[in-house]
Amino acid sequence: MLFLLINTHPFTDLYLFSVDASKNFCSFAVGIPEERSIWLYQAKKLISLCSFILARCDHSCCKDGSIVDMTAVAMRLAVSLTDCKTWKSLNSENTSAADASVESLIEFIGTCQSGTYNCVRQYIKSLGPHVTSGKKSSATDDDFLITASAVTLALRPFHSKKAERGADLNGASKKYFTLILTIPYLCKRMPPLLLPALKHFSVLQPSLNILLVRVLLLTWANSALAFSMLLN
Repeated sequence: MLFLLINTHPFTDLYLFSVDASKNFCSFAVGIPEERSIWLYQAKKLISLCSFILARCDHSCCKDGSIVDMTAVAMRLAVSLTDCKTWKSLNSENTSAADASVESLIEFIGTCQSGTYNCVRQYIKSLGPHVTSGKKSSATDDDFLITASAVTLALRPFHSKKAERGADLNGASKKYFTLILTIPYLCKRMPPLLLPALKHFSVLQPSLNILLVRVLLLTWANSALAFSMLLN
């Protein structure tokens, strides 16, 4: 079922964007506790699957257009799952429940179990230097869609409602710092339009705080070692 949801546009549209709650997969996210648990479990699997497909979309050796098409659909799905505003089956009565379900899913993205940041890193490393061109094609449009969606997914934890409330972003920040910001020639690989999002203060601050803490700990350790040597 999970592969079918990724692999066919009609199936994806039916189960995510149907206004009929009985046919919309995300209706489980606002149901009874058992249904919410089922939705979260399946949604986590889908996020991991979408990330896996993203990592296999290597532009340097990918000759099969169907792989790019599948990746575009996968990333569209991942972005939609983490944004309940795209769920057409919602109404004013279940918005809070949907927000809570999405927040739990976004929290999963920042964990090691999701594999999202590793896959985003692998995908971005496969991109060559970005060249601005006046020519447009469906291929370049899909490439931009995939890249923009990958960036959106990686930044979800920093733009979540929990982040707005000052929640601990230590896990996601470590992943973003060690796996995304350390990509060689990151800025050259990304479309210029996406760079401001990657450099935004709300995203960089948690990561730089981690670096600052590590520097302070290292400085303290070296100072303590030097002081102990003087005492001896």
